[in-house]
Amino acid sequence: MQYSPTTVQSLHTTAKRTTMYRYVFSDIPNNAEGAALVASMREYLNKDSYTLRVKGQYQKDGLNWRDYPSGQPINKSKCLRVYIDKVTT
Repeated sequence: MQYSPTTVQSLHTTAKRTTMYRYVFSDIPNNAEGAALVASMREYLNKDSYTLRVKGQYQKDGLNWRDYPSGQPINKSKCLRVYIDKVTT
């Protein structure tokens, strides 16, 4: 099957857009200061237009990654990542 150069360019552009990092903040320490930062973000976020998700980053020392095949929980993480997504209507 032959694709036109325009179609190939469109597919390439779409692929680039979907493979970007989707997190806005990373390496937030998983401690009281980091929790306060995330709480403040949640408080002032424009909830009509955006959603905020927090996920763990970097597993704490001494833990086995095989115990968490879908990713470790926040309490087992050294740092946090914050994802801010635009609400789709």
